[in-house]
Amino acid sequence: MTTLTLEKGKERLEKNLDENLKILRILYSMSSLLAMRELILGFRITQTEIAHVSILYMFGALVLVVLGVRFFWGVGNVRRFLLEDMARYFSAKTAGALKQEIDYTRLKSEVLHRSIYLRVMLWDVSMLLAQSFVFFLLCQLLPLVVHGNGSSKPFDRLNDFVVLYCGLILMNAFWLATLSSQGSPARPEAVWGRINIVTAVIGLLSLPLKPYIGSEPYLWFLLLLFFASSVYDFYRTGWVYLVSDPG
Repeated sequence: MTTLTLEKGKERLEKNLDENLKILRILYSMSSLLAMRELILGFRITQTEIAHVSILYMFGALVLVVLGVRFFWGVGNVRRFLLEDMARYFSAKTAGALKQEIDYTRLKSEVLHRSIYLRVMLWDVSMLLAQSFVFFLLCQLLPLVVHGNGSSKPFDRLNDFVVLYCGLILMNAFWLATLSSQGSPARPEAVWGRINIVTAVIGLLSLPLKPYIGSEPYLWFLLLLFFASSVYDFYRTGWVYLVSDPG
């Protein structure tokens, strides 16, 4: 039996949390890199396309890469959620209680209940992996949208791209809402969720405009919308990605 003071136990729990989340970070980053590899494989230049289509493709790839950068910090959201749950336990203890010794196994079960473990493993990890899979599909779809293939012409899959992108950021917004346990509208998760919802609504409601303005101008409009959304995300909460504490 390992006994520690509550204070030392808290430090050990946080260290173990960081070490174990590294596995999820590596898995999540690898899936993002594999998706971005699809963008590289889908890039091609011909003499007739170099003036505008290739530029359109490169801008679309940039939009997806920036989205991938935003999602890369998703594991940090899980860490913040768990640390906040742990903080509620320790904040209820007095300074004297933090110096008392406790069995470390008992401490782990008291600080993070089984319901929290199950929630993270079954819900949060599953959502992160589902989002990375949809992101991979988006990266595969962009070359088909811009260049087409043997069975489809350029822009034939444009509607699929719009729905998939908007569906992904709505999925992300819903997941972020489940992490906003404190419910403050100023929390990063709440800000990200609102940005995603507004962007998705504008994107989906603009679909009827495509026949009137043409497929290529409509794709430019969408990509500018999605890119502006990510830039605004960084403008509002860029500090969270770099210096947030905790997460």
